[in-house]
Amino acid sequence: MAELDRTLAAIYHAEQLKLCDECNDISDGTDKANQLARLACKSMFCSYVIADDDVLKVIALLKQAASLGSPKANYDLGCMLNKIDKDRAAEHIKTAAELGHPLAQARYAVRLYSEGDINAAIQWYEKAASHGDKDIAARFGMLLYMNSFIENDPQQRARGSSMIRELARGGNIQAQECMVYSTMGGDFDEDYAWLLAQAESGNAQYFYIAGFIYDQGAGVKKDLKTAKTWYEKAVRARSELGGLRLFMLLENEATNQ
Repeated sequence: MAELDRTLAAIYHAEQLKLCDECNDISDGTDKANQLARLACKSMFCSYVIADDDVLKVIALLKQAASLGSPKANYDLGCMLNKIDKDRAAEHIKTAAELGHPLAQARYAVRLYSEGDINAAIQWYEKAASHGDKDIAARFGMLLYMNSFIENDPQQRARGSSMIRELARGGNIQAQECMVYSTMGGDFDEDYAWLLAQAESGNAQYFYIAGFIYDQGAGVKKDLKTAKTWYEKAVRARSELGGLRLFMLLENEATNQ
C-alpha cells in the first residue's frame, strides 16, 4: 500500500467517508465509477468486513470518478485529503463546487472568506444556499448578518437576520443556534422569547434550543441550572444535540468542582 493510500484508508476507517448515508443516492449513468465506489462502500459496511484491498478499490474508484468529473467524488476526496494534504483537498473541493455540489460550494465559500475575498465568499454561499438545503441557508444568513457589522451594511444585516429568523421559526436548529450566537445587535430579542414560549408550551422540538438560550445567556440571564433542565427534557425527547450539550455541561461542572 502506498503511504498516501494507507493514510487515506485510515481516515476512511475512522470516518467511513459518510458514504453510507449517500450510497443509495446514485447519480446519472455517466457517473459509473462514483456509483461503483458507493456500492462497494455499502457492501463493505453491510458485511462488517473491511479489508485493505476493498478500501483501495473504493479509493481508486473515487479517484477515477473525480477525474471523470463527479462532483460527489471530488467532494469526498477533498474531505478525505483535508487532514493530510490541504492543497490537494482544496483543489477537489473547488472542483466539486464548480460542478455544483452544494456542500462543496459552502465549504469553498468559507475558504474564500478566510482568505479575505468577502464578495466571492458571499456569491459562492448564495449558490450553495440556492439548492434548498436549510442548514446551508442558515449559515449563509449568518455570514451576511455577521459581515454586515464589519461592512456597516444595514441592508445586508436586514437580509441576514430575516433569513435566520424565518428558518429558526420554521424549526431549523442550525438557524436557531445562529440566532443564539448573534446577540450583539439585539435583532433577535423577540425571537428568543418566541422560541422559549414554544418550549414552555410543551413543544419538544424547541426543548434543546431553550436550553441553549439559557446556556449562552441569549436575551436572558445566563442560567446553567435552567439550561440543564431543558437539556434533560430534550434528551427525553430523543434530541442528540440535547444529549451532547448536557454531557458538556456536566463535564464542565465536574471539572470545576
